[in-house]
Parts: sequence; C-alpha cells; structure tokens
Amino acid sequence: MEYCKQQKGILEGRIQGALSRGEEANAKMYATQLDQMEGQLATNSAQLANVEANYKRSKDQMEAWRREVVKTQQDAKNLGMELKMSEAAAASAEAMSSFDLTDPLNEVAQAREAVLEKIDANRAKANVSADWNSTAVQQMKDDQAGEDVRAEAILARFRQQTPAQTAQT
Repeated sequence: MEYCKQQKGILEGRIQGALSRGEEANAKMYATQLDQMEGQLATNSAQLANVEANYKRSKDQMEAWRREVVKTQQDAKNLGMELKMSEAAAASAEAMSSFDLTDPLNEVAQAREAVLEKIDANRAKANVSADWNSTAVQQMKDDQAGEDVRAEAILARFRQQTPAQTAQT
C-alpha cells in the first residue's frame, strides 16, 4: 500500500513536470500509469478493508467462544459443587435414617416401669403392714428399704448407661 501511494505521488509529480515542459506524450504515458496505480491502490484498499473486517469478525467470534468456554467452565464448577452438596445431603439423610434411639429408650422405659411396679408393690405391702404387728411392720420396712436400695442401684446403672448410649448414637 505504501509503495502504491509513493508511486502515485511520483507519477503525479512527473505528470505536472511533463505538462509544464509541454511534453504531452510523456504526460499521457504518466497519466495511464497513474490510472493503473490508482486502480491497484483502490483494489488493495478494498482487499485491506475486507481483511480487516474478516479479522474483526474472527476476533469477535473468538471472544464469544472464549466467553462461552468460561461460562461452561463456571457451569461445570457449579454443577460439581451442587453434586458434592447433594452427596453430602444424601449421606446426612442416610446417617439420620440409621440413627435409632428406640431400643435404648424402650429399655429405659421398661426399667422405669419395673421400678414403678416395685414401688407400687412396696406401698401396697406398707398398707397391709399397718394391720400387722410391730415386728412384721419392721420386717416390711426393712424389705422395702432393701428393695429401694436395689431399685436405686438399677436406676443408677441405667443413668450411667443412658449418657454412654446417647454419645454412641
């Protein structure tokens, strides 16, 4: 392009020089060359404009693809995070479903019921003992005290087991 522009300037100068010297034939020859040079310059300019337009389109397309790749990568990353979160939720749900306190709670409830039954039995004995003589009353009190001690021992054993079981589950 620069060469064509330089040659155009040179030919224009030659035409002016030839016309000022009265050399019509040389001026005409230079004018023909200038016409050809301007044709080449116009063709080259059009080609350059096409190349630049194609370059811009290609560059814009590459930028669009780059943005799409970045977006796709971000989507993949988000999907990976969602997958990990769903796996954690599933694992948590599975752990919660295997977490069962019914057996230990049932055992404690059964032990409590047994102790309450003994307490009721002891109270019933105490009511009956009011009719007995003092020795029988004292014997009953001793029995009741022994049962109370045993009941307290059972309760203490269950109280010790219950926190341990709760910590295990």
